[in-house]
Amino acid sequence: MTKKTALVTGAATGLGREVALRLARRDVAVAVADLREEDLRDTIAKMGDAPGKHVSIQVDLTATGARERVVNQWIPKW
Repeated sequence: MTKKTALVTGAATGLGREVALRLARRDVAVAVADLREEDLRDTIAKMGDAPGKHVSIQVDLTATGARERVVNQWIPKW
């Protein structure tokens, strides 16, 4: 069986959160990234799956090197 994974930016609230939640309901392991760490924790909690299935990455994607850091944190998890 192929493992499905996704990275969703802007996942702390709004459309990004909704996309992340829908992916999680479809048995996708989701990495959620956003600047607002507390809201990211709430998004992860709403996913309701086994601990460790989803990953939260607090990041300011406008910062230099941030995109590379997100990928480097995300890839080793799966």
